[in-house]
Amino acid sequence: SAVNWGSAACALAILPVFFYRNSFAYYYVVMLAPLAVLVAAGADFVFTSIRRAAPNHVAPWVAVGLTLSLALAAQTIAHGLQLSAPRQDQQKRLVAGVHAMFPNPVPYIDHSGMISSFPKANLFMTNWGMERYAKAGKGFAREALTRRRAPLLLENRAELRIGTPAFGLLLPEDRALIKHFYLPYWGPVRVAGVHQMITAGVAQRVELPFHGDWRLRSPYSVTVDGRRIAPGDVFAVGAARDRTAATDGFPSVEVAVPPDQPVPHAAFSVIWAGARPPPPGPEPRPIRYDPL
Repeated sequence: SAVNWGSAACALAILPVFFYRNSFAYYYVVMLAPLAVLVAAGADFVFTSIRRAAPNHVAPWVAVGLTLSLALAAQTIAHGLQLSAPRQDQQKRLVAGVHAMFPNPVPYIDHSGMISSFPKANLFMTNWGMERYAKAGKGFAREALTRRRAPLLLENRAELRIGTPAFGLLLPEDRALIKHFYLPYWGPVRVAGVHQMITAGVAQRVELPFHGDWRLRSPYSVTVDGRRIAPGDVFAVGAARDRTAATDGFPSVEVAVPPDQPVPHAAFSVIWAGARPPPPGPEPRPIRYDPL
């Protein structure tokens, strides 16, 4: 019948949700139209079947029970949506904070393009995307650093948050580069940089994520390629260093503790100088998208 064909068409429109794992909220909005028709057709079929199968004095009570069940389900969904409001507030604060710290678009690593005006430098991290990433065995962090010079990483998926079990799903090289070259900055925001201990009296070569301007965050002064750098100062590492860098493509500088510093060792901690100070107030929570 026409009703059966219409129901089949509506069901077919919903079918992709069971196998197309790159779908997110933008798909479910479009899906609501055929779903509403399918629910109406299904309700009519159920109530007609009840009237045919159940005695006349029982059918109304069955219908009432089903109606109450649907009402409770709707109430549960509405309550869940209310609980998600703080989550959306956290997302809005995170997006606003990123734009405040990075007023100009920069390449970045994240789950699925949360900052739409910024160029994404890694894969689309749905379950399907992660499955293809694991099968291919090709990492993304090295290219994001050496070619895209991405100074920003958002821990908006468990796989990108250091210390979670899901972080172990990344390839070993990606885990190592993220740990070494992206430093905690503000909540789930990490910024390109490096943190390494330097022993007094011994010059040490330190690799940086990519060439550019870097700000010293250490509490003590250090010398970088013979130039004294005070806390908060910015120094530049030119693109010409890339040609003389090691085979992995990361530029390096020679760092030492000045003789007048009364410390046996000091932390050489630098951050990408283009990142502005974090906004005031509490930091947003670390994960904005959970794996499906």
